[in-house]
Amino acid sequence: YFTLSTYYLSPNAVSGDDTVFQRHINGHRLTINLGDGYLALNDVMIYGGVNKSIDLMAFNPFLFLYPYRKNKKHLDGNNLMSLEFFYQLGDYYLFTELLLDDYQADKDEPSDLEPTEWGINSTFGVKEVMKGFEWRINYTRVANRTFNAPDFIHEKYIFNNYPIGHFLGNNFWEIKSSIIYSSGKDHVIDVTFYYLEAGEEALYATFNKDYEKYSVSEGYDEAFPFGDIATHSGLTVNSLYNYGQNFLINTKIGYWFENNRLKEKFSFSLNLAYRFSTNLH
Repeated sequence: YFTLSTYYLSPNAVSGDDTVFQRHINGHRLTINLGDGYLALNDVMIYGGVNKSIDLMAFNPFLFLYPYRKNKKHLDGNNLMSLEFFYQLGDYYLFTELLLDDYQADKDEPSDLEPTEWGINSTFGVKEVMKGFEWRINYTRVANRTFNAPDFIHEKYIFNNYPIGHFLGNNFWEIKSSIIYSSGKDHVIDVTFYYLEAGEEALYATFNKDYEKYSVSEGYDEAFPFGDIATHSGLTVNSLYNYGQNFLINTKIGYWFENNRLKEKFSFSLNLAYRFSTNLH
């Protein structure tokens, strides 16, 4: 009926001000079986410091990591929690994840005016809108400052210079809608419409503390996405073809109505892969 798990990840060490910080990630997950779906609670903490070793108590799956970190001395870290829900009913399915990184409950001083760091990732789909065709739509929103840290570089959710939480980092929203056609197990084609609005770089940059310039009586509010906005929209056609059991051909064509990262409106990629052995022992 349920699964309770604990896990550990070892991200790379980071350097700042000629100092090397060791880092660790501990996480807990409670999954409740709903028959044709599930409900899951995730509790994650990244922590570290100079010559900081693994915190063995953080492996305890019955321990909520945020109050544990707040009540323990000399444990610098960054916590987040998320709630997942998945369910399918016949050909229909829904997946939603709500993430909370930081929420300021008090409003006593300017630092309490920091906007909530949160995110949502939701997908609705129909397995068979007609024979061989699947449709799905996805909406993702990640608020400014999410996965970031105000004071310490080793508390950022970054691994080997790649974002951990979402590959786009934060300070963006996007919507994608896809039609997927499958002609059996060997050939799959999907056509996807894509729209993205992304603000200024806000994960690798210095943590924005503009809210500290305002009094509690004034309050603080900011646009989303924050800063200069880059818009990306277009259509992609992606084809995956398995020739036999071991040979894979993948082609992808894109046409971009708006794209601030590419000079051309068209993009094309071709990937070939061969699996040398299907027997793993």
